[in-house]
Amino acid sequence: MKRRAARPIQPLALSHTLGPQGIHVAIVIVDGTVDKPGIEAFTKGKPTEALIDPAAVAETVYSLTTQSPCGWSFEVEVRPALENW
Repeated sequence: MKRRAARPIQPLALSHTLGPQGIHVAIVIVDGTVDKPGIEAFTKGKPTEALIDPAAVAETVYSLTTQSPCGWSFEVEVRPALENW
């Protein structure tokens, strides 16, 4: 089983400090290789599903900015479809 890294303390502290003021602080963990032109030279023939689409990262970040304050997410992870659990 993959061990999860500890949460960075700075975003957590900022979230506790700024949350009561209505400011949403979140951390986005991009856990994989992001697809981009020329990445094939580094991915050794992995299928497209093993890479993270940059548009998916952008959509995830955008969704954080449009969340209701009644249900904010603090930490979100973006992983490729072929994540090896």
